Amino acid sequence: MGGMSAQSISAMPMEMVSSIIQMQRNSTLPGIGVTGTFGAYRGTVGVSTIGELVESTGLPGTRVTLSCVGAAVPIPDWSNMTEGPTACADGTTGTTFSIAKPLIRVFDPSFRAPLSWRSNLGIDGIRIPGKWIAAISSSFSWNVNNQSTVDLNLNRTPQFFVAGEGNRPVYAPMDAIVPATGSISSGASRISPEFATVSNVLSDLRSYRAEFQASVGPPNPLFNRRVTLNFTYSLGTGRNEARGNSRVGTTGDPYAKQWVLNPNPLHTFRMTSAGRLWGGFNFGVNTFLYSGFPLTPMVNGDINGDGSSGNDRAFIPDPATVSDPALASQLNDLIAHAPAAAQRCLVSQLGRMAAANSCRTPWQARIDISASFTPPSGWSYSDRLRLTFNMSSANGALVRALNLENTPFGQSPLSTQPTSTLLYVTGFDPATNQFKYRVNQLFGQPSNFGSARRKFAPTQMYVGLEYVFGGPMLNPISRGLGLREPANQKPLTDEQRRQAVAKLKKDPIAPYTAMDSLALSQDQRTQLDALSQEYQARADTALTPLRNWVLRQGRRVFDRDLGQRLSATQAALARLNTEYARKAEGVLTAEQLTRFKESSARK
Repeated sequence: MGGMSAQSISAMPMEMVSSIIQMQRNSTLPGIGVTGTFGAYRGTVGVSTIGELVESTGLPGTRVTLSCVGAAVPIPDWSNMTEGPTACADGTTGTTFSIAKPLIRVFDPSFRAPLSWRSNLGIDGIRIPGKWIAAISSSFSWNVNNQSTVDLNLNRTPQFFVAGEGNRPVYAPMDAIVPATGSISSGASRISPEFATVSNVLSDLRSYRAEFQASVGPPNPLFNRRVTLNFTYSLGTGRNEARGNSRVGTTGDPYAKQWVLNPNPLHTFRMTSAGRLWGGFNFGVNTFLYSGFPLTPMVNGDINGDGSSGNDRAFIPDPATVSDPALASQLNDLIAHAPAAAQRCLVSQLGRMAAANSCRTPWQARIDISASFTPPSGWSYSDRLRLTFNMSSANGALVRALNLENTPFGQSPLSTQPTSTLLYVTGFDPATNQFKYRVNQLFGQPSNFGSARRKFAPTQMYVGLEYVFGGPMLNPISRGLGLREPANQKPLTDEQRRQAVAKLKKDPIAPYTAMDSLALSQDQRTQLDALSQEYQARADTALTPLRNWVLRQGRRVFDRDLGQRLSATQAALARLNTEYARKAEGVLTAEQLTRFKESSARK
């Protein structure tokens, strides 16, 4: 969707609101095609978005937020925890450090469903040296009416500024901050104490995305048509408008909009390969190489007092000037041991507020491997028995086995989202108006898998045994072509198999010689007979590989093995038919050719 808000679009297909203009042109060069589209697409509003609106009306019976900080936090009764607490420790429903008020969610009167203007242009079938085929494409999308939310119940007048953090505004008074933890009561910055947040859903954000893609691969599978191979490169960039409640964070007014870089890698390389080797052994390999994902250094906590936790950008302290020696030591440790990309990002912004998406992960690589083995079905059980073997997350096993943790392959997490939390709030000093922090030493590292803090999912292997009882006829293609005997019948002879293969060729000269109305001369018939004999000889040569394989397999001709061989043979015969049909037309006069085409059109 090119940066369109994921919250405003459901998984259902989008409704097209303006017709798509399509263009397709065959180039003068054989096999080259040009395609392009341009259109406007209307998105849909997600069911969950509407559900939140129904659940958060502020009327009796709707959701209520219970927020307790500092001394108002209730002590849990672990012996009776069937339900969460319904009141803070002081028993009140509205004090400086506690609030139990309903949430409200409304749609702004100007709200509209998202709209995307998109265009693309592609060229495929480009021949390059070595007879490989390349394709290039480009796309651009301009998206409007992207969704965002502002809190109408937020008092946007700052109560004080944190001088040591670039004059960061704080919308709650200092006496609403718990010194021991740095927690801020979410009710301290409310305009009306009767409600918690009043979320107004807007659709006033915009975004754009541009992408260029090039791919190259051989025209036919390699290694005796058994292995497919394709290389793809993508260059993508774009920006989107965001507010402070987005993942890029806020440094001031949460209502303010800002253009930020899309959280996608700039460069992506991909190699895909799949094939079948040694009878029933199947494999697939997908290799990805990313140039790194943008991220914003964030604070885990509510620093500006807007009632939202985890949406504030971090002010990156300079270890050389910070007054807290523990914080300075932690920062030095992180800078010394963080990934190189995170180090550069932090060092370049010391003593400044972190910019949105100003950091990037290192180049990341990922290898996905799949394999299966299907024994020949003729192992005394016809073709109904199948054994399968699959391995998932093989890349994690390769990294461990080959000690690749410090290579680009070892930087690849299960999820491509890195850890963006740089600082944790640990307290507040009212004397200096400064928050206290500790440093997350995993900043910029790949997200861990599960609670065991692994970077990779465990490698899993599956072994299956399948036997088909009843059901439709198996291998219908080979049986329909007469390449193997019908079910429960005696085996075909080699001669019957040769005849079945020979039936795949259709003499393109025969329709001309069979039409008496053409009144062919003796010389024309002689020329056409010679062309027919020449075609038969070349068609037999094209059929030889398939015929030899069918004779060698005997009763073990299965559709899964026949597919690629039959496709290659039919393609060769189609080229011969086209070639000799044109040669036959060259023997006819213009009048005869017109008569033949009119007769063929009536059939």
